[in-house]
Amino acid sequence: MSSPLEAVDRNVAMVTGLGCRAANFAPFVELSEMFGDDAAIQLVDGAQFVGDRLTVISPLAQAEMILGATSPEEKLLIISHSIGIAAGMECIEKRPPGQTQVIAIAPPLPTPATGVRQAVFLDRLKRLEGEFSFPSFSFATDGEQDLRKKGKATADVIISPAYFTEVDSLSEGFAEKVLEQTSKGRLQIVAANNDWNTVAFADAGRYENTLFIDAPHSLYLPQDELRVVCAAIYNHAMKHHAT
Repeated sequence: MSSPLEAVDRNVAMVTGLGCRAANFAPFVELSEMFGDDAAIQLVDGAQFVGDRLTVISPLAQAEMILGATSPEEKLLIISHSIGIAAGMECIEKRPPGQTQVIAIAPPLPTPATGVRQAVFLDRLKRLEGEFSFPSFSFATDGEQDLRKKGKATADVIISPAYFTEVDSLSEGFAEKVLEQTSKGRLQIVAANNDWNTVAFADAGRYENTLFIDAPHSLYLPQDELRVVCAAIYNHAMKHHAT
């Protein structure tokens, strides 16, 4: 069986969750190396600077970035983290059937809304004037893990109420779509056993070919352990890619 890289004609998109910078997300760095330097890898962030304000990028905007960078005739492998699955699912629906495969790492299940509505998430939000902010650990290139261990966020990401409205809308029928796409082999779930989103982990077992990994939601792990986890994700994608 061919590898995912061969199966998608070297088109790979890596989509982070809320507030992350893909180039600084350690699992994506590791996976990029596994795909090889010659791979066409698109990194899709979960936040961007608007002026001097770090602002969340919505799932629909992330999906448009991917769709705009690939031809419908090209096969595409999307590796998403957390709520990045919502962008991946949009791409599955909007691209020709069978042209898109999504590997979703630690996704919010059964719907994105269940993730952003949980108390453990809401308790970390800061309320501003008509907006919210959420601490991001992924906008530093040096000492990022040390900062996280000390409980210091590197930046606060601004979230507008419209973001939650969009997530609620995307969550309608989402669980049924996940069941359908996993049954077709176009979507594989990677569930982290130490995910703060315990609802998602409990739900992950009902989907076909779910891979369970020994990691927290963020996959922040010592380098040797991270390499083992990413190798498992890569091999899982290689084994179950859609044909």
